[in-house]
Amino acid sequence: MTAMTDDSSRSADSVVLRDALSDPLSLSDEAVAAATRLPPLAAVHQLPAAEVDALAELWTSTRADSAATHPVLARLGPAAHRLRELRRAERTTTTCPVCCFDRLDEPPYLAFEGVPEAEGDRESLAPPYAIHFGDPSRRRCPCCGFGFGIDDDPVHGDETWTFQAWLRFWIERGASWHDSSRKPTQWTLAAQFAAAGRAEPAVTPTG
Repeated sequence: MTAMTDDSSRSADSVVLRDALSDPLSLSDEAVAAATRLPPLAAVHQLPAAEVDALAELWTSTRADSAATHPVLARLGPAAHRLRELRRAERTTTTCPVCCFDRLDEPPYLAFEGVPEAEGDRESLAPPYAIHFGDPSRRRCPCCGFGFGIDDDPVHGDETWTFQAWLRFWIERGASWHDSSRKPTQWTLAAQFAAAGRAEPAVTPTG
């Protein structure tokens, strides 16, 4: 009986949340569930573009009156606003978050603007990175070979890689290019990191 009561409560909550946003914006039960289960940006990325725009507009118009802001809108509104502004301003970057290669064919993650600096050996963010930056390109960096949405969110029980761990692994094995046809002449990793305003990692090749 307890399990049935818990399920019923969750269902009722979802209906109430949805009804509260039905005018002027209606969210599906799945969207409401995602709002309570996922980080805001990840939840917003699951919505159609029209709903993202509507959320952003509604949040902008109601945020001055916090008492009138529904909890779901308060949670998703800022993320929707940020995503809409990113799309309009095209502020996403095509720089690899691992090795700083700056000529990716598309952003590694849909709303990727850059990785916060790590503290020593501690990662600033934990994978999978789609939670923080939105949908991955599911392509590999031609320089270091990191697969966005592949190596940080593997299937079939494969090892999960962080940006820092992959960078160390790659450098230790000689920093060979994944696609050598994309390698600039006279390329150095130090220059690549310097161009991105980052210090080259203190990692020594082992082979």
